[in-house]
Amino acid sequence: MVKRTSTRFIARMIEGAKPSEMPGFIPPQLATLKLRAPAGDQWIHEIKFDGYRIQVHLNKGRVKIFTRNGHDWTNRFHLLAESFDIPVERAIFDGEVVVV
Repeated sequence: MVKRTSTRFIARMIEGAKPSEMPGFIPPQLATLKLRAPAGDQWIHEIKFDGYRIQVHLNKGRVKIFTRNGHDWTNRFHLLAESFDIPVERAIFDGEVVVV
């Protein structure tokens, strides 16, 4: 079994940080379609893949997977949920599940 790092211990090492409870679902920032790229050379883009936007919550060894609308799809993505055995106590990952 992977040893989990105490986030409360780590938080005490950051000036001004205060331990808190794990938040619930966080509405994601979604991309906005534009007709043309911004002027100048300081802009960022990404390739559009079709898939499912998900949010993975790790909380003391428990994994929950939410859709972008906050629906719990842990059972539908059970293989993905099982792959999140990583050495952290609490974390939230936001991303897209795609088949390339």
